[in-house]
Amino acid sequence: MQEVKEQRKAKEKEARKEKQELRRKEQMHKLQLLTEEERENLKKQAQALLQERRGQHASKRSKLEHAQQHGPDLVIDLDFEGLMSGSELKHLCQQLCYSYSANGRVANPCHLHLVGFKGDVKEAAERQINGLPNWVVTKTQDSLLHHFSQRKDKLVYLTADSETELDVLDASSIYVIGGLVDHNRYKGLCQQRAQEAGISTARLPIKKFVELESRAVLTVNHVVQIMVEMFNRQDWKAVLDDVLPPRKRAGYHAAKTESKMRRKGGEDGCRVDVISDPTPCRTIREDVAEVEEVDAAEVIDEAAKVVDNK
Repeated sequence: MQEVKEQRKAKEKEARKEKQELRRKEQMHKLQLLTEEERENLKKQAQALLQERRGQHASKRSKLEHAQQHGPDLVIDLDFEGLMSGSELKHLCQQLCYSYSANGRVANPCHLHLVGFKGDVKEAAERQINGLPNWVVTKTQDSLLHHFSQRKDKLVYLTADSETELDVLDASSIYVIGGLVDHNRYKGLCQQRAQEAGISTARLPIKKFVELESRAVLTVNHVVQIMVEMFNRQDWKAVLDDVLPPRKRAGYHAAKTESKMRRKGGEDGCRVDVISDPTPCRTIREDVAEVEEVDAAEVIDEAAKVVDNK
């Protein structure tokens, strides 16, 4: 079964490479049809775009550095050595990328800590996340309690199993998120660990504002995004509406099944063609590990590179 899965992934990877090469050739062909003046204008646009992006990156980095001194503390506890498979570690690394990106997008970021950053998690992250050494975060192999030994009374572990519902955020508290991808194999583990360590716990007030399909367990990056947005907006309903994915909401799967049936046969047995807006392709930029939409600007950038090489 594993061998078949690896073969399928290899084929998909090869197909992506072929598609990228075809796209590159198409871009080069279009570029060759331009006049010298059009090429020069294109190059100037690309240079201006590059300068703008550098400015945005510098501004974001400045915000994150300021947050390390003055922002509220938000912690991802990665001290779950040996509890995740290789595939789950890969998913965790992706979630860390999205978490870092979400924190950098808000006006006033949090001071992000990665504690228990060691062993399998550290190896997977350093292998998978390009640009990780440039992240403006606090990374430590120390445990949560050791890292915050002088501020233990301020720790609040966020877990869906807590009996305490989080209402108002306290900037002096240190909110902790369990960095564990386990597909619900270890239910209640974070709550148990926090209780054994004498750490306060709290759960997000999700049920108060959003009706979910099942148990309110979210990915690491969704919890991080909810917290950083809440520190900036102070509106649970608005933040939860914006962050929680549709698949988590009650009635989503039933509606999706009904939609599929309609597309397949229609209510009267006729085929129904449904046209929807295309979802933008997304990529994790290697330099700052942030998520951006790929748009026409990328084509201009690529075209400018070709011009430089001619």
